[in-house]
Amino acid sequence: MRELEELGLPKLDEAQIQRLCEEAEKAAWKYLLSRVPKNLISDVDITVEIEGEAPITVTVEVAVSLSSLSRGVDEEALAREASRAALRRIEELLRGYACRSGK
Repeated sequence: MRELEELGLPKLDEAQIQRLCEEAEKAAWKYLLSRVPKNLISDVDITVEIEGEAPITVTVEVAVSLSSLSRGVDEEALAREASRAALRRIEELLRGYACRSGK
């Protein structure tokens, strides 16, 4: 993730952290479903961790297992891009929080 220190983020409260995690998960799922039909997804594990105060550290891990019917789909690349989509969504929300903090 890009360096977010320069955003001037306020200290995040529990509700904001929860929203970041939920939105990241939604973004990862949206990406996955835009590339592979749901019926071809056997298993998905999405982990979002947010640590620290200023600066924060965000970690998103996505693991995906696809049905054998989904020949030719690179599961690792799919998971990596879903993680990136989740991180982009978090960055978008953090920029919004920074703007609202007046910095």
